[in-house]
Amino acid sequence: MTAMPPNYLPGIDIAEGLERFSGNWDTYFRIMKYFVKSHETVMADLNGVLSQNSVDFNGLAEVAHKIKGAAANLSAIEIRQRALKLEQSSKAQDIADVKMDITNILNSFYELRDVIDNM
Repeated sequence: MTAMPPNYLPGIDIAEGLERFSGNWDTYFRIMKYFVKSHETVMADLNGVLSQNSVDFNGLAEVAHKIKGAAANLSAIEIRQRALKLEQSSKAQDIADVKMDITNILNSFYELRDVIDNM
């Protein structure tokens, strides 16, 4: 772990996040690592939806809402925005948009995870 916050993390508003954690980078970084670790299974489950022909849209909307909230608490703005889109497409029961939105969340999540894992 770095002692000082980096200038850039993909999809993260670092300044806003540090403000949420009273400028404490160690705590912020620890919580980001926990977010990544605790959402690995969720992301694997979302990945499984990509190969399904039928989807539990209500359940998926709930999952997207939870991801959105957790991401917002960390100022993970890209994941939050993509989770919002997934929540909306799930409520609209639009399978094509759902699959696109899942792909976008997965891409953002794994990019962030890879960067955090290498810090």
